[in-house]
Amino acid sequence: MPFNIDARRDALERIATARIEHKVPEVFDLLADASVPAIILKGPVTRHRLYAAGEDRPVADIDVLVRPRHLRRAGRALAAAGFCRYGACGHSDNWHRDDVDVDLHLAIPFTTVRPAKAFDLLVSRSVGFPVTGHVVDALDEPAHVVHLALHAAQNRFDPSHRSTDEWRRGWASLDAEQRADAGRLAATLGATRAWWLARRCLVDPDRWPELAGRLPARKLQPTMRSLASLARSPIPVRVRARAAAALVRRQLSDEILEAWQSDMGLGAGPLGSGKFARVIRVAVRTIRRGR
Repeated sequence: MPFNIDARRDALERIATARIEHKVPEVFDLLADASVPAIILKGPVTRHRLYAAGEDRPVADIDVLVRPRHLRRAGRALAAAGFCRYGACGHSDNWHRDDVDVDLHLAIPFTTVRPAKAFDLLVSRSVGFPVTGHVVDALDEPAHVVHLALHAAQNRFDPSHRSTDEWRRGWASLDAEQRADAGRLAATLGATRAWWLARRCLVDPDRWPELAGRLPARKLQPTMRSLASLARSPIPVRVRARAAAALVRRQLSDEILEAWQSDMGLGAGPLGSGKFARVIRVAVRTIRRGR
């Protein structure tokens, strides 16, 4: 029998997906023992709800939404179980152990309400969902589809990216009442514009570059005035230092993202001609040469 590399790759992906899904109960037990309410995002939920039996949908990591003030407590629980933190971005911390990645999310992209309020809204829309015989909290179907829409927006509606196809599948899975419910939830989360653009992308898929260019900024950029106000605030010095570092890290991550989008012709705004902009452009060119 001839060697089939595609069949082998698919088999390995199915094995990896099964291994990751079998770690979900352990992760949720760790968080529950630390009194951290959590919601599983995408991954197994999307695979079981939107994919037919036997249809492949690889799961690369475990995405978990937690309340922002519980992020450090959740991290300590994972660290005590042998997980190592290897990265962070503006909305999640990344942990790894034994070929399993856990992303602790404290915010959903394009939502404009406070992350704590967004979590409270979403946890009120959670339902029990079975994963390898263990019931965990997941978003109900309309809320899940809202998240799929925002995830597609995060990936700029790129038709080659899986998130766009899953947004299309999710929208098709809802009836009229559920679609109206999803729209109301998106408005409550302050994500009306991203939601509207995601829906337009379903109607006019060929316009995705234009629609992606009309997406709102993912985060407000910190200004020197806001950093100066933080420096003068009466909160403890260590807390101020961590907050300032987080602001700078998030600004840097957004500047790199915007530079990459501009470099790839995805319609990001101009960076200007300052020294910081030149440094970012050099970093982007270096990253691209290393791919």
